[in-house]
Amino acid sequence: MQQGYGHQQPPQPPVPQPKKSKLWLWLLLGVGGLLFTCGGLAAIGAALGGDSASAGPMQEVTQMPWIGLVQGNCDAYKAAPNDIKKSAIYNETIETLKGVSISGSQGKLTNLRTNQGGSMLDIGIDVGRASFKNKALFSTIKKGSPIYEAASNMTEGQCVIFSAEKVEPASVVERSKVCDLDYYVEFTELRACN
Repeated sequence: MQQGYGHQQPPQPPVPQPKKSKLWLWLLLGVGGLLFTCGGLAAIGAALGGDSASAGPMQEVTQMPWIGLVQGNCDAYKAAPNDIKKSAIYNETIETLKGVSISGSQGKLTNLRTNQGGSMLDIGIDVGRASFKNKALFSTIKKGSPIYEAASNMTEGQCVIFSAEKVEPASVVERSKVCDLDYYVEFTELRACN
């Protein structure tokens, strides 16, 4: 029994719910698809050879077998049960690097900078995951030197062939000196890839 003043209200039609926008879904799918496509293209490019100056993570081991020894030392350092063992592995790594020289390796020129006025040059070269740079204060590349002159015709990103000596870790932290592949070197040769 209805209450009220005797009037019956006609049944109300259902109120349509506002449609939820699917724009966010399309946006999410579009961005995800783009990222997937870019990642897939990068993987395909790497598989097909890609840029020979940065071909892959194992390139540095192929060109510089001593890096394989360093990576083995890094694994041992991470697994070492105490600081005594870690220090022994660190010392072994530093001794290994003392005997290293690099000859005719191919890499990508990643840094090409002079000081104000251009009297000194800093360069950086990547080979796979390993990077090599001159130590500005102790291994300066001076204007007029063969390395400076060779670099004067180069651009960042190009393929280069280089030789170097006096390889030492760029880091100041013990674990990074053992595990990182960033090194200071004294460059002895630099030329463009053919």
